[in-house]
Amino acid sequence: MDDAAARRAPSRLLLELAIVAICLVTIFPFLWMISTVFKESSEVFTKDIRFIPQHPTLQNIPNAFELFPVKDWIWNSFGIAALTT
Repeated sequence: MDDAAARRAPSRLLLELAIVAICLVTIFPFLWMISTVFKESSEVFTKDIRFIPQHPTLQNIPNAFELFPVKDWIWNSFGIAALTT
């Protein structure tokens, strides 16, 4: 390794650590959302924070489609993406 590469190594390491930290902060809400889909409501609203549900369920998905206009939101997103592209 030459002198220039040796001087860049610490700054490169700091840059890579910053990128990894930003990626973790960015992906955390997505992982939390996926985890919450499979939890019962009694598990979602507790102080005990867990990623893996104790009693996994798929009932939240049909409930979301019944309570909210999810189909409209999906079509709106698809339309905006298609028009933008």
